[in-house]
Amino acid sequence: MHSDTKVIGSQGLRPTDIDGLADPFVRLQLLPVQSKMDKLRTRTVHKTLNPEFNEALSFYGISDYDIAKRTLKMTVMDEDTHCNEPMGEIRIALKRLKPQQPSYANVYLEKPRPDELEEENSRGQILLALLYSDEHNALVVNIVRCVRLPSRENNGFPDPFVKV
Repeated sequence: MHSDTKVIGSQGLRPTDIDGLADPFVRLQLLPVQSKMDKLRTRTVHKTLNPEFNEALSFYGISDYDIAKRTLKMTVMDEDTHCNEPMGEIRIALKRLKPQQPSYANVYLEKPRPDELEEENSRGQILLALLYSDEHNALVVNIVRCVRLPSRENNGFPDPFVKV
């Protein structure tokens, strides 16, 4: 089996660069991580606060057990020369997905630390589409865009990307 996730984009990310823009990408991880195949990422969209990713990413070898017990963590990251910093994240329990039925989500990003939530708008928002295929044992994640991402740099602007 495989699971497909289409990352569509995000809107209203907070600027992280000195030019008032950001360089976002989305990192996707199946939790708990069991191998390198449990991690994917989108390409970086440079100099934007409203990135359009429109990327379909697939996790292969997904079992019914994985769907019942695992979680998809999606982190919007700001790509920088020296280090990539998380801007916000969401977690989706795979058991919420129905085989062969796309599931869409437009949700606010949370602070990227376990058990610590901030105000709804404080971490930004990510728009994504999920599709679980039990026939192909895959989860497809489509990150559409991110909005209102917080600044992680001294200049007050975000530099986001999503890490998979």
